[in-house]
Amino acid sequence: GDFDALLSRIAKKPWGGEHAQNFLKFFHLPEHFAPAPKRKDESSHFFSPASSKNPIPIYSSFKQLKDYQFEVFSKAKKQLGPERSRFVIQMPTGSGKTRTSMEIVANMLNKHDGHVIWLAHSEELCSQAYGCFCELWPHLGQKEVTAYKAWGKHEIPLLNSSQSAFIVAGLQKLHAAKKKQDLQHRLSSIKARNCLIIVDEAHKTEAPTYKQAIKTILGDRTRVIGLTATPGRTEEIETKSLAEFYFNNVVNLPGGEFNDVIQMLRERSVLSRVEYIAIKTDINIELTAAQKNRMAETLPLPKKIVEDMGRKTLRNIEIIRRLEAECKNGKRILLFACSVEHSKLINSVLHYLGYQSGHIDGTTNSDRRRRLIEEFKDGGLQVLCNYGVLSTGFDAPNTDVVFITRPTQSPVLYSQMIGRGLRGPDIGGTEFCRLIDVQDNIIGFGDADRVYNLFEDYWN
Repeated sequence: GDFDALLSRIAKKPWGGEHAQNFLKFFHLPEHFAPAPKRKDESSHFFSPASSKNPIPIYSSFKQLKDYQFEVFSKAKKQLGPERSRFVIQMPTGSGKTRTSMEIVANMLNKHDGHVIWLAHSEELCSQAYGCFCELWPHLGQKEVTAYKAWGKHEIPLLNSSQSAFIVAGLQKLHAAKKKQDLQHRLSSIKARNCLIIVDEAHKTEAPTYKQAIKTILGDRTRVIGLTATPGRTEEIETKSLAEFYFNNVVNLPGGEFNDVIQMLRERSVLSRVEYIAIKTDINIELTAAQKNRMAETLPLPKKIVEDMGRKTLRNIEIIRRLEAECKNGKRILLFACSVEHSKLINSVLHYLGYQSGHIDGTTNSDRRRRLIEEFKDGGLQVLCNYGVLSTGFDAPNTDVVFITRPTQSPVLYSQMIGRGLRGPDIGGTEFCRLIDVQDNIIGFGDADRVYNLFEDYWN
């Protein structure tokens, strides 16, 4: 009837402008449901060194390396002396791995003619690295350098034989370019004067497609650094082929054993004091023989099992009940869901209960993703639900609660998730952070607490 016709007319209207604002106002929906404003996203930025004739604007204060970061920088600088050197830098989550590594990048660009390439697997990690370089280089740069984006919609750049460049490239973009004939000259232009490759999340080097992509830009004199935040005793770091790729060479923080380093960082307020709360469910998950074999080789839980867990009603009721208690106490919460569907469900229930919440997944467009992250950082959103996108490269120091609802047997993924709440007061974070972890009994794959116990040094 008339109602259906009206509904059809409304649904056909393009989403945006005054129509979207009126719709949200009428139904009392949050403003972030409207399309995010478009931003100009330049693919490169040219830097000239500052001089009396060329004063350059400084938009951010200079963050001096802390003493333990400087020691890592000094060790790395020494290791980078010989051409073709390779090693891993291992720094605990929250200790300033990106900032320390960017000091190495600046030093290499100042002292060598050529390019430095930073490789990462996610948009957030790429964006974080590019932003860190653009903040740091005006303070340290002694020469002309062009910074390039080569992830998402940004193309692999074509470099000339005389320029110096810093390139942040997505591993997927690099892998795709490797297979395109018309892009080979671009890859060759990078390879010709490539003095350093930094691989963020060093374990990604082990993926055959990524390893081959890295080799396409590996020049005769190229040095390689892998970055990792996981404890040195996890399987990923001990993998023989990974260790061999980095010449069995690791640069660590000073301070002895991993737990001693964590304690030192906590006492210096670099890391927050974490209260760990495990929510034990009554769900028993029995793996098939094929699933056990697959997990024994690759570690991640089968996706279907994780998605099914997000549909368990009693499990979700317990999650919502705990979320509501934290929201009533005014906490800012970052939630890792079991699936896209699960993240949207939790977000919808929170809206129904009257809390300011948002949802992000891999299909969320860049402008909306950026807007929601900014609202969470600014306090406009109390809860940010996500699946698969905010475990790396996402920095919101004032996160009070990290809520992990998805099970994982991967120490790397677990480290990335808990790391979002570990920033201490000394680096603009919180003194205390609560980590809430939903634990299920996975029958047939060893100790259910195996991955959690690897990180017990972080908990109070």
